[in-house]
Amino acid sequence: MELITWLCLKTLVLALIRETQLLTVLTCWTAHYLAYRHLLQLHQTLFAIVVADEIQSVDRKKIITGDAKAKAKATKMTELIKDTLFWYEITWIKMHLEPLAFAANVTQATICMVDTVLLTFSFLGMQYKSMSEPEDTKAVSAIIQSIERRWEKCDQEIFIAAVMINPFYKTTPFS
Repeated sequence: MELITWLCLKTLVLALIRETQLLTVLTCWTAHYLAYRHLLQLHQTLFAIVVADEIQSVDRKKIITGDAKAKAKATKMTELIKDTLFWYEITWIKMHLEPLAFAANVTQATICMVDTVLLTFSFLGMQYKSMSEPEDTKAVSAIIQSIERRWEKCDQEIFIAAVMINPFYKTTPFS
């Protein structure tokens, strides 16, 4: 998020990118997911801008400018842009936020029905249980436990009944 904040303050970098726009979103999951997704979409562009700026003479640089504090911050951010581990971690975070953002959008829709909520819980469970990489274990476990806690607090019978009376699903999701 520090990189995103810094990029938003660098109007010249934003002008060079020509794609940046503020998106209004309804939830934190969606906001974070969209921010990381957009940052990943800009990865190659940001990298190209940083590399092109690095080869410029000091008086022609457009990114690392200003007083000592601004230059230090810009240097830190350009190093972050060039850091492949940073981009791997952002990709990893985005991958884990994507099902939550999808679920938030589905369940906040004006046409969302009770059966959709239960199916969304199931979707989340399946998505996270399919993430089997060793580095996923801790995050996936915490997310699944959170989903299960919320499910335990729900009036489960109404959700199950809503799915069963839906002529499209009936008992298929429970087989």
